[in-house]
Formats: sequence, structure tokens, C-alpha cells
Amino acid sequence: MLRAEAQPWCHELASAIDAAMAAPSKWLELPLLLMVLYQRPYASTLTLTGALVAARAQGLWADLLNPKKLTNTVYGDIFQAFVRHALSSFPAIAGPHSSTGGRRAYDRGITVNGNRVAVEASVLGESEPDRARWDALFEKQRRQHKSSATSGAYSGDPYELILRVTEKFLDKVAKNCVIKQCQLVDDHANLLFIGLPSLSAKPGDRDLSWALDALFSEAPWERVVMDRVKDVWSVLVRKVVEKKAADPAHPMEFDDFMKRELWDRFKRVSGVVVFAECRFAFSRINYHAHPANLISHSTMGAIEEILSGADWKPFAVTTAAW
Repeated sequence: MLRAEAQPWCHELASAIDAAMAAPSKWLELPLLLMVLYQRPYASTLTLTGALVAARAQGLWADLLNPKKLTNTVYGDIFQAFVRHALSSFPAIAGPHSSTGGRRAYDRGITVNGNRVAVEASVLGESEPDRARWDALFEKQRRQHKSSATSGAYSGDPYELILRVTEKFLDKVAKNCVIKQCQLVDDHANLLFIGLPSLSAKPGDRDLSWALDALFSEAPWERVVMDRVKDVWSVLVRKVVEKKAADPAHPMEFDDFMKRELWDRFKRVSGVVVFAECRFAFSRINYHAHPANLISHSTMGAIEEILSGADWKPFAVTTAAW
């Protein structure tokens, strides 16, 4: 069927699938993208793979159908393709993108009601227990030839999500705690789009809410939390020490780096948009963002309207959502 399509990339994909199917001897040794496409309606396959082509550059299928490609990276590719597809109705920012002040560019720049918005999209990522559960789910789907609900929750550390969300923000704000490695601009709104493909992370989880409360607060180091070891500020302190970005042996300099330099970059985040896989869940505005980075309710509302009406099913990792 793919080879019957007129687009050249369809023939390339069909050839890549043939090659990938011939190599592994076990189902779970197949590339993750093939598992995602398995038993998927043909129209859905075309939408997903077409969006991947539009979002990616050269060497697409050799990369995505590589069995050694990390699971989280495949999730990220699919999510970013969905975001670009869903936001395609907004005009792109005209001219060159604003500088992020570092060497990392953001994913997409759009214009919403005349306002510039920089979008950075990323998935939260899977833990080892999650990956084992996904493997079992895909194997069950293969054997039953029908969708299977992702029931049950991983009963691990209840504060793990706070750690993972904080690290995700930090990666976009200052990768490896290096201030110059920032993907956020300083002169207009920055939105973080975060996809939650994990079996142990849901949009309604209270620890996700706790994390966002702190990340969007004026001074998270002053917040009283239930467990200081796993609150946002403690996570940031530990990461800074691990990366040797500042030395706690010099308290004044360390405090200045944490509160004046690092946290200054966090206040470039205008808001977050959270998805369950690629299905829009909710958005949240950071009212403590720098004045130049604040996003209005009308702008966020226009983005929400488009995202809530976007067809996310072709981008679902499992068929349980159909």
C-alpha cells in the first residue's frame, strides 16, 4: 500500500520496513517505530509518517528504524512531529529567530495574534520500569491483535516525577547547569510543551502539580515542602553541585549563582503545555516570568484552542487511545 502512494518517501519507508522486518528474530528486537505502526489504520500511518518527514531532515528512516535508537528518542521524534503538525496553522515567526543567548535554538517560532511565541517541545522520558511495562504491552498487543489498555501504575518513588520534571526544565533552561546553554529567548514568550508517554506519569498527578507550583514561583528556595530531599530547589542544588557549576564551599558565590543567574533563566519560561502522549491535557502560565517573557491569557487561549482540536490519535504511541 505504501508503494502505491505517489510520494517518494512512501516507497523509501516501505523499503526501510522490509529491511527492518527481515533482521530481528524476536518481536521486541524490532525498532520501536515498527511497534508503534503495528495494527495501525493506514490513514493514521500516513499522517504520522508524513508528519515525521515534514519535521525531520535527511536520513529519516535509517535513523528512526534503527533498532538501537533509544526509546525516549523515538517518543521525542513523534511528539515533536505532532507539535509541528498541530501548530501549522499559526504563521511562523518572520525573519531570523531571536537569539537564545547561547548555542541552542528552540524548536519552532510561531506568531499568535501578532505575538511571537517560541516553542520548545520534549517528552518527559521513560524510567526502566516503564520500558519493561511498554515491552509487555506491545507484546500483548501483538499476540491479541487488538488494543490493550495501559492499566495499572508503577508504584515507585512518589516524588520521582518532581525530579524528572525539574531536570526537564533545567535541560531547556541551562543544559548541564551551563547558563549559556539556554534554549529560551529573552525578548518574547517561551512555551515548554511536555509530553507524558510514561505509564508512571499522568497529567493529573499531584506531584506534577507540586513541581509546577515551585517552578513557577517567585522564590522556590523559600517554599515549605513535605520532603526537602525531593523538592525542586533541592534537585537544582544537587544538579549544580554534580555538574560543578558552582562551589557550595563558597556560600555567597554559590547563592548568587543559584538565585541570580540560574533562577533568572527559569523566569524566561512563560508557561507549560502538558500532553498525555500527544493529547492536550492542560496549560499553565508562569505569572512570575520576566516582563518580556510574559504570555497573555488570550494568546495562551488561542494556542489551547488549536491544540485541543488537533487530531492526536495518529501520533498515539499505543492503540489503546483509539
